[in-house]
Amino acid sequence: MDTNNFNNNLYGVDAAIDVETGLPVLHELNGICSGMKGFRELGLREQLDNNLADRIIEIADGKPIIMGIVQKAMYKTLKNKQIEVSKKDPDSPFNLNLEKKVDECGFIYGSAPSLQHSFFPLTDDKGYQNKCANPLLLEWIVGSKLLQQILLEQTAISDSIPKGVLICNGKSNWQEYVETSDHDTFIYKPLFECQGRGIKIMGKEEALEALEKDSILKTVLKTVGKIFTPIEYDQCSAPRKKPKALLQKFVKSKPVYCAETDNYHSASARIIHFNGAIEGYWRLSPKAVDDPNANEETKHVVNLSREGLAAPMSDKDKEILFPYADKVIAAFESQARDLTFSSIKHFYKFRNDIYQALVKDGKVGKLTDYISNKEGTTPMRVFG
Repeated sequence: MDTNNFNNNLYGVDAAIDVETGLPVLHELNGICSGMKGFRELGLREQLDNNLADRIIEIADGKPIIMGIVQKAMYKTLKNKQIEVSKKDPDSPFNLNLEKKVDECGFIYGSAPSLQHSFFPLTDDKGYQNKCANPLLLEWIVGSKLLQQILLEQTAISDSIPKGVLICNGKSNWQEYVETSDHDTFIYKPLFECQGRGIKIMGKEEALEALEKDSILKTVLKTVGKIFTPIEYDQCSAPRKKPKALLQKFVKSKPVYCAETDNYHSASARIIHFNGAIEGYWRLSPKAVDDPNANEETKHVVNLSREGLAAPMSDKDKEILFPYADKVIAAFESQARDLTFSSIKHFYKFRNDIYQALVKDGKVGKLTDYISNKEGTTPMRVFG
C-alpha cells in the first residue's frame, strides 16, 4: 500500500457487505472522534492504539507531537513509547503556549480551536500531506453525510455508495425518488449526528405516507431532545427550506454470526483508518435478523449506543473490507483536495448553497462551482 495516497487523517469507516452482491457498500465516514467502544469490548484497543501511535511517530520523524484533542489513551501510549508529547489544557479553549510550539513540532494529532493550524493545516516538505491530523475544516466535511455522498458519487467507487435524496421543508424531489425507485425499502437518516437515534427503515408506501405528513422529523426531535444539537438543521440559511435528513435505498448487509446470542445479526464494520486500515470489528444489530418479535430498526441499526453488539471480524472479511476502506479514503481525500476556502464562513455558505441547489433542482454539478471566496483573500485547501 502506498501511504502517499493518504493525508495523515484518522477515520472510522463504516461499511458492510451487500447480502445480494457480496460486494462492499459504504454506510458512512466518521472523523477523529470515531467511537472505540467495540475495540475495547473485544480486547483490541491496546493493540490498535500501539499501531496508530507507531504511524504517528513515523510521521513526526523524531520531533515532538502535539495532542490537539484530549485522548487519554493515545497520550498515554505515546508517553509510554518515550515520545515528547504536549497536550492542550482540557479546561481552557485557548492555549497560547501550545501555539508557540506548533512550528517546532513534527505532528499535530487532532483539531483544537486554540490552534489556528487546526482550521487550515500545515503541509510537510512534500507539499501535500497534513502536518495536522483532522483539521477542523475536514472534520466538518466528514460530519456532513450529504457532502460525503456527493463527493463519493463522483468517483470510481460510486456504485458502492447508496444514493439518496435530501428531505426538507419546501420543494423536494423525495416523492419522485421513492415512486420511481425500483427499490422496496428505504432508510431515513437525520443529517445531524445522533448516534443511531431517529433512523427509520420503511417500505415504499410507509415512506410516502410518513414524509407527506412530515411525521418523522417530529419523532426524531422528540427522541433526540436537547442532548444532540441538530447543527445541520440550525445553520441552514433558508428557514422554510431547512434540510432535515437523507432518504436512501436500504441495502441489507450480510448477516454475521454472534456467539453471544448464537444467532445471525445485521452487521456494519467499523474500520479505523490512518494512512491505511489498521483494525476493524463488526457492529451488530441488537436483535437477530430472523427475530419475529423485533421491529426493523432493532434488526438492522447497529450503533453500540443503541444496544448494538460487538463481534470480531474474520480474516476473510478483512481481506474484502480493508482494501475497500483504502479505496474509500483515497477517493474521498482526492475529491476534498479540490475544495478551497478563505474562511470557515465561506465553508458554511458553500454547504448551504449546495443544500439549496438540491432543494431547487434536485441535483448539483461540480462542487467547486459553489465556492465563493471573498476577493483579495488567499483561499486555503483542506489538505494545505
